[in-house]
Amino acid sequence: MKFKTSARVAINHSLITAFEQALFSPTANPLVPKSGPTASLSLTLWQQSETLANAALQRTYMQELAKGSLSPITYTSFTVQDAKYCSASVDTLGDAQQKSDSELMKKFFSEKIASYEAYSTELLKECSIGDPDGIVYGKGAEWYSSFESNIGLKMADPAYSIVAMLPCSRLWPWLATQLAQKTSQDNLYQFWIEENASYYTTEPTSTEQFLDAQVDKLDQTLALAIYKSCMIGECNFFGSMFGDNALQPEDYLTAEELALVKPFYPPTVRRSKSTRALPFFTEPSSTNTSQQQSESPNSCGVDNSGPGVT
Repeated sequence: MKFKTSARVAINHSLITAFEQALFSPTANPLVPKSGPTASLSLTLWQQSETLANAALQRTYMQELAKGSLSPITYTSFTVQDAKYCSASVDTLGDAQQKSDSELMKKFFSEKIASYEAYSTELLKECSIGDPDGIVYGKGAEWYSSFESNIGLKMADPAYSIVAMLPCSRLWPWLATQLAQKTSQDNLYQFWIEENASYYTTEPTSTEQFLDAQVDKLDQTLALAIYKSCMIGECNFFGSMFGDNALQPEDYLTAEELALVKPFYPPTVRRSKSTRALPFFTEPSSTNTSQQQSESPNSCGVDNSGPGVT
């Protein structure tokens, strides 16, 4: 089965709709991207996260996908966790929408909520899963989703939730273009590579343009801290499928950036039946082979045991 994983990327790479045409028309709306050196905050955020993009490329999950040797079980586990992540994002975006002080911003979030709902519903149906609550996150996805939820709940300006949306839509197409250079047409996952690569662009996407229009409202240091943290979330989501060493925020954020964003980080993950705090994500205590998934309660990441599973 070819899960439509790249649809998550398509959420933020949509064709220009009538709404977006009106949004970005200088004659129709004063809230348009600015010209000059601050024209694209979104691309600046991406460029300043280059090290993290390369780290994502080196995750075992990506390398196995490139070789076509990624276990379908591991691919499915990642995919169903991604479906739960997108389902949870509906609530996160709803929290941000409630804080929107303009009809334009509310409309933007309404369209994104509808896109995330459609994607997660379709993917869950393909996986024969009726309730996303039956999917158990690995620690990578759990931290990432919780962090984005905290941004939506606790951040006063909903524009920062747009910042948190952007890394995956820029990262996945870039990863695919890199993998395309080292893979063959008979790769089991060629469909993933080709479809994600089709969204690659050096120009700002429509969602990035919407963020760029908010540039005067944002603390750009905080925006970069959130962006980098979500890039770390992407890396550790991929990495958690094989027990790769988790990336630590203090290795990629400046002290100033870390101080601004740390209040929104979820609580430190703790080892089961222990009170000893672990850094950021729990690292596996045993060696994993290239086809082992390190964290899910069963091979597909679905909770068959009911609530409260540890």
